[in-house]
Amino acid sequence: MRSVADYDASARATIRVGRRFTYRDPDTGEPRVGYFAMGSGKLTILQQDEAVILSHFIPGGGRQYVRSLPESTY
Repeated sequence: MRSVADYDASARATIRVGRRFTYRDPDTGEPRVGYFAMGSGKLTILQQDEAVILSHFIPGGGRQYVRSLPESTY
């Protein structure tokens, strides 16, 4: 990503087109909401209330990565 605005736009596009799921953060145990877009392979992670974007990236392993997260509903 070139800028914060690009990162934000990409994360929000992933939320719009991605499949929503929930899981527990493997490090903190906190509940999280994720959106994974199969076409781009991008993942956006949000706080449980979906008010804050915590992370946005292309995970190695794609869909398998999302499925392997603790308590994943994907």
